[in-house]
Amino acid sequence: NYTINHVLPGLNGAVGETKPEIKQATADTSLTVSDTNANPAYLAGFEPIANSETKKIEADGSTVFTINYRRRKFTVTYEVNYLNHFEGTPSVQNPETVEYEASATQPPQPTITKHGRTYLFKHWQLESSMNGVYSEQQAYDFSKPVLGNVSLIAYFKETIEKVNYKVVH
Repeated sequence: NYTINHVLPGLNGAVGETKPEIKQATADTSLTVSDTNANPAYLAGFEPIANSETKKIEADGSTVFTINYRRRKFTVTYEVNYLNHFEGTPSVQNPETVEYEASATQPPQPTITKHGRTYLFKHWQLESSMNGVYSEQQAYDFSKPVLGNVSLIAYFKETIEKVNYKVVH
């Protein structure tokens, strides 16, 4: 037996964890372990840092290799005017880069101003839940870890202000 230690970093540079994986090879042979030996279970959120080690496999099982990983980074985009639903309003805010399993930062509430209408910001929601139609969906939970790229849409309740007027001839 030999061991490959998979070293996974913590969030924001914090100490992470080492996950040992026991493998078998013929004793007294030479073996090279590199990033191609990365464990597929970790590849969704981590990527191996290119390194390579060649060692003799000891019969007593004391041979240990190390593969270091870094967290993948994902993009969180914030869109205020989905599909130009509110004509004349800017569409996208600055995207945010977030490490795997970190939380996105809730941006300041966006505003929309249009004469004769009032827009009340309700929440940010996932674009994927809208199925291509601007409609109210469940609010996004900003405490939830990010596991991939995320597109968030600002949802507004629109009120048309009615006025009464009288025409005198």
